[in-house]
Formats: sequence, structure tokens, C-alpha cells
Amino acid sequence: MQGRVGVSFIAFLLCLHGAANAQDLLTKTSPEDLVRSLTPGGGSSGGGSSQIDDGTRGLKPAHKGVLFQGAEGTETTYEQPVDSYQKPVDGYQKPADAYQKPADSYAAATTNSYGDKVSATVNLAVTFRLGSAELTPDARYLLDSVGKALQSSELANYRFLIGGHTDATGSDYANLELSRRRAESATGYLVEYYHVDPHRLVVRAFGENALLFPDYPDDGRNRRVEISTLQ
Repeated sequence: MQGRVGVSFIAFLLCLHGAANAQDLLTKTSPEDLVRSLTPGGGSSGGGSSQIDDGTRGLKPAHKGVLFQGAEGTETTYEQPVDSYQKPVDGYQKPADAYQKPADSYAAATTNSYGDKVSATVNLAVTFRLGSAELTPDARYLLDSVGKALQSSELANYRFLIGGHTDATGSDYANLELSRRRAESATGYLVEYYHVDPHRLVVRAFGENALLFPDYPDDGRNRRVEISTLQ
């Protein structure tokens, strides 16, 4: 009996921990909520509705030759921005130290480890096939809301960071590379299906260096895609 009480108490504490952080990781959202969350200062107070195009997905694909920005001063050209990314073209300069490995002191609310200044951040539970960068149907559904939000007039003049994150399972280098490919998959989806200008999107790889639940490094909820408004 004592053992059961102990196990129940531990489970209760874990639930409290999850509840305390649940608002930090969105499993579903609406374009309107994302517009408010990603607009610096919390969006306008005039009560006007966001101008969101609800019927753009599934039209003609975006142009080929999408630019993803890596470390400062570098750009990577990918021929096909969906699921299967091609090898970068000649002349691509790989950022030093495995895509500029971020420092341990990551502060999403102000300046991150890459030196990006961000004014608003939303963490999304964008899910992938195990060990891959292939988006799941749930991930695509969640990114549909992101795509519609980025098309809105309120966010039209902003640029955004698309950050990939993993849990601490696996090696540091493997997680860093996986997080980069997953951020690219999310970015490619937004560009292809919602025609978001790729120059508005900056891809960053954080690997396991910015855990959302640092006390639970192997927790699957650490695997996410971060959308941040760049200043």
C-alpha cells in the first residue's frame, strides 16, 4: 500500500510539472492566436480581425531554389524544400563548428545564442517520424495555422526565426544536425504551401542545447519547432 501511495505521489508531481509548463508548448492553435502571440507587444488593441487567407494551401508549388539563412553572413540553397532536401550547391560555406553550435545560455525572450534578437516566441509541438525530418500529418496541420498567420497583414512586415529542437537522446552532434533538418522541413512546408517569402525565414539549429523541460532531458516534449519574431 505504501509503495502505491509513493508511486501515485510521484505521478502527481510529474503532472504538476507538466501543467506548469504546458502553456509553453502548443499542440494546437489557431492562426488568429498565433498572430496575437507573434506580434511584438501582443498585437493591436483595436479589435480588428486579422486578414488571413484561408484557401491558399494546395495551390501551385513555390518556386525552386529556396534560400535558408544559416549562421550570420551565410546562405544555403536547397533545390527542393520539402521532406527530401538536396545537397547544397557549390560555393556553400558551412558555418564553423557544426552549424555554429549554440551556447548553453539560450535566452529565447531577448537574444539567443546565435545573437538573434527576438521579441516574441511560440513553441510548437511539431512532430516528426522517429529519427527523421519527415513531418507527420499532425505537424502539417499545426503548420497550416502558422502559414496562415504569417500571411496576415499584421505579420507581413516581420521576419521570423524557425528553430529546431530535440531532446537529449542521442549524441550532441546528431541532435544538432537533426534539429537543423527538422527546422528546414518546417520552413520548406511554409514556403511551398503558403508561399511565405523565404527571405523572411531564418533557420536555426539548437539541438539539445535549449531544452524546454531541462529537468527531464529525454522528455519527448523537448522535441519542437520554435517560431520567433525577429527584431
